[in-house]
This record gives sequence, C-alpha cells and structure tokens, in this order.
Amino acid sequence: RLGEAMAYRALAEMASEHNAPKRVEHYMKLAMESAEARQSRHELANNQLLQSKLAMKHNQFDRASYYLEQARMHFQEMGMAWHDEQAAALSSLHSITA
Repeated sequence: RLGEAMAYRALAEMASEHNAPKRVEHYMKLAMESAEARQSRHELANNQLLQSKLAMKHNQFDRASYYLEQARMHFQEMGMAWHDEQAAALSSLHSITA
C-alpha cells in the first residue's frame, strides 16, 4: 500500500484537470481509504491538502479553508514544518484564513 494514496491523489488531480468531478471524488475516496488502512497521518494530511486545492479551484473557499486547517494541524502535530509552510503559502496565495 506504500505509495497508493499518492497515486490516487495524482489520479484525482488528473480527473480534476479533465473536469470529471465524479472521478475526482472516486479517487479521493480511495486515497482516504488507503491513508486510513495504513494509519498514516502524513497521507491523510496530504489528502486534505489536495482536497483544499481542489476546492479552491472551484471557488469553494469555506470547504478549502476547512481542509487546509485540518492538513496544517496534522503537519504541525507531526513536526513537518516544510509541509506546513507550503500549506500556509497556499492559504495566503488564495486569501484563505487557516
């Protein structure tokens, strides 16, 4: 299962580029299931970060803010400063309070 969530996130991003929301939802569900099966907070946080990016793309800023806050919380708890900084930059780029 190592790398599985990352692969599903990539597929979700590709589906988003092709304006296929049902495929995005499908691949994000699989990414979440993979992260949960591995009990990987790192993968969970990366899934949430992508969910935030995808929500921003569709101007769903409340949803984007929620997922971004969740991702940042996990990154901070795991001491993943670089990842948290990337999430914070995303937040400021799109004027989302996180």
